[in-house]
Amino acid sequence: MTSENFHKVVHEANNIKARPTPKAFYEKQPNKSISTLEEYKTMYKQSIEDPENFWGPMAKKFLDWDKDFYKVKTGSLANGDAAWFVGGELNASFNCVDRHAFKNPNKTAIIFEADNEEASKKLTYGELLREVSRVAGVLKSWGIKKGDTVGVYLPMTAEALIAMLAVARLGRYHL
Repeated sequence: MTSENFHKVVHEANNIKARPTPKAFYEKQPNKSISTLEEYKTMYKQSIEDPENFWGPMAKKFLDWDKDFYKVKTGSLANGDAAWFVGGELNASFNCVDRHAFKNPNKTAIIFEADNEEASKKLTYGELLREVSRVAGVLKSWGIKKGDTVGVYLPMTAEALIAMLAVARLGRYHL
């Protein structure tokens, strides 16, 4: 067995044999945007060397913007002044939930696998939108307003994600 058959990225997965993605799984995926490793490498190189012309069109193609950005990237991580999509505004909750729920409400959005198998569950985009909207309504009724930061203290469950998406839906920040 060669070392290529083992995970190299996640240290917890060292010495665990990696299984290739079954061909049938790959073939049934919609919108295959990258078909070869070479195409991926070319795109990766462009994303690093020319982020403005790579990420700008990607952001416009794959995200819904409330207000368009005028600059893709300014500053740098080294200087601590990096900023992306300057001037742009979007609602993360809408981009993560609503647009998918409108297009395909019965598609599975979340698969939560709990330690206790009986607590595991799947949520469709329609169900996720309904729950996120319900929690956002409760937060709004509690007087959460613009500029507020909301603490979300929950275990790693689907409900934690629902709460964070609800906070984002209202344009607030969560901890």
